[in-house]
Order: sequence, then C-alpha cells, then structure tokens
Amino acid sequence: MVGEVEKFARMFGKHFALNPYAFFVIYFQVTLKRLLKPLKRNILKLDVITMIFKFFQKSKLSSYGFTLCKGVVVFAVLFTIYFVINVRVTGSFNSYVSTKSHHCYNSKEDADDLLYLIQVTHKILNKYELDPFLCYGSLWGALRLNNPLPWDYDFDVGILYDDIQKVNTDNIQNDFRKAGIEFFYQRWSGNYKVKKGKMTGDLMLYVKQRGMIHRIGIESWLCFVHYRYYHIFPLRLIEKPLPKLQFGNVAYSVPREGIELQKYLYPSSWKKVVSPKGCNYTYPKHVMESAALY
Repeated sequence: MVGEVEKFARMFGKHFALNPYAFFVIYFQVTLKRLLKPLKRNILKLDVITMIFKFFQKSKLSSYGFTLCKGVVVFAVLFTIYFVINVRVTGSFNSYVSTKSHHCYNSKEDADDLLYLIQVTHKILNKYELDPFLCYGSLWGALRLNNPLPWDYDFDVGILYDDIQKVNTDNIQNDFRKAGIEFFYQRWSGNYKVKKGKMTGDLMLYVKQRGMIHRIGIESWLCFVHYRYYHIFPLRLIEKPLPKLQFGNVAYSVPREGIELQKYLYPSSWKKVVSPKGCNYTYPKHVMESAALY
C-alpha cells in the first residue's frame, strides 16, 4: 500500500506535501479497493483517480481542485458519522437494555400519576372527537400486560395531524389545566406533551404520505434517516374503526393487526421480550409463550 501512495505522491509533487487531505483520500481509496477485492467488486478504480489527479496537476485549477477535494472529504466523513448515528439510535424503549440500569417498578405515587394521566388524556381527547391510538412502549404494555410497563415513566399515543387541526387546542389546554395537568407543544419533536409530577405522556402527531404514516417536527427532518427507519408505518394499520385494548383503567384504541406496528417501530428487536438492564422482572407466562411463536 505504501508503494501505491508513494506513486501518487510523485505524480503531483508539491501538492501532496501541502495537502494532507490528499494523503487521506489516497489511503481511503487504496484501503477500500483492497477491502472490496475479495468481494470481486470494482466500485472504485484507481486509474480513474489517477486521471483526476493528472487533470488537476496539468490544469490551472489545481488549487481549486484540492480545495474542492478537502471539502468533499470533510463532507463524506461528516455524512458518514451522521448516517451511522441515525441508524444506530433505536429509540427510548430499546435503550433499557443497552444503557445504564433502570428501575423495575415506579413508586406507587408515580404509578398512580401515570394512570391518572392516561385516563384524563383519553377522556379529554375523546371529548373533542379525537381517537388516539397506542404506540411505542405503551403498545407493548397494552399487548402484553393490559397496563403500562411497570418501569415506564410515560405513555405514547398517536394522533393524525389533520384531525387535531380541526380542534381549538387552547380549549384542550384549558381542560388539562383544570385537571391539574400541564399541556404544551414541542416544536422540535413535533408532539404535544402532558405532564403530572414526574410522569409524562407524548401525543405524537402523524401525517399521511403516499399510503404511509410519518411523524412531524423539526427532528424528523434533521434526522430523516433515523425517522424513516424507525418511525414510519403503513396507513392501513390505523384505518378506522380501530380495535380496543385495556390500558390501565381505559379501553384505548390500538393499531390493527396486533403486533404488526411494532415490526416497523422496532425492526431489529420486535421479537424480543425485554426489561430494563439490571432488572429481573418476569413477564407473565402467556407473554413468553406468545413471543416464542414469532
């Protein structure tokens, strides 16, 4: 490999010494060619790179060429980092098993606050003819336990953006305030949040696009790779009327086809039955038996 790099160094002389990025590009191209060789793929041709460097060497645009080269390299590195981070971040539900330890159970006070939030949210939204559906970790809780997961500090429901646009959200906010609950919009994540004590609820807003359902918010645009891999699902799963499942003290709407939605939200782990890291929580026998069938 060193010999190949030296060959390029001789080819464009002083530019090699003045441009450390050039060495990086060459080293990257040679390394990638060697990695791909066992796969019998010729994606990158070193003779093409040679012609490009010869062009820059002979033309008066060499300085501009290497400036462009540096820009391309920096962009490629930053985009690669951005892409990897987007794909590897799998959402809060799966973070239980991959990060720091988490408690197994909420305190009675926190658990009561969460159940109260769930009940009041359902009542107020139904008052305005909004039909929220359970999603993410809350859907796991309803499918497996008919309750929030014992360690969950929030609940997650989805609402169509077009539906909530028909309602005066100031009236909704006043109703929550009367019930002793905070209600506010988060522009970054594109959802409404309800809060009582330490417990919260996320009211995710979704839009329809070409037969699929997408989240809204600034984050969904900036982290488009992540959102298109973990937060999109077919419209058919939430076509009304929706089935109901008991969730705490309320019969909540849930997406169609049982566990199907979770295959889109947790594509790499939907078959797993997990609990927080360091927690020895035991799921009911029927949950484990059902999971074994997947």
